[in-house]
Amino acid sequence: MKRAFILMCLAAVMAHPAVASESNLYLGVGYGQADYEGETIRNITLQPGQKLEDSTHFAEIYLGFQVSKHVALELGYADFGEVEETYRLNPDIVYIVSPNDTEEVDAKRLSLSTLLSYPASDSLSLYVLLGYTYFDVDRRMSG
Repeated sequence: MKRAFILMCLAAVMAHPAVASESNLYLGVGYGQADYEGETIRNITLQPGQKLEDSTHFAEIYLGFQVSKHVALELGYADFGEVEETYRLNPDIVYIVSPNDTEEVDAKRLSLSTLLSYPASDSLSLYVLLGYTYFDVDRRMSG
């Protein structure tokens, strides 16, 4: 699934000049790293002091419409991937059934923005991005 998403993003980048020359629509992609840091676990069945600390790569894609020379509207989507941490069980407890000891976190973002630009010189433009972002973070404990 992630490979298909990345290939779709690459295809969007290659198609960008064709789209931009015919209309006010544009396509963009991004790639980066997301760092996750959870709270310290406070569960009696697990060893104290443990927490989720991990990082993953993410991809984003956005579609924009140039309303005027200085104003554009953008719709964006980013998938921050999934991270997983398996915690050490508390050795002082005898378990009949193994407790949930694995935490999984999955995050996605959807955004709607207005992009304002101002040309400061021939080679420099200033940008302001104003908008709304919705984050969907799923956190699960399993065992």
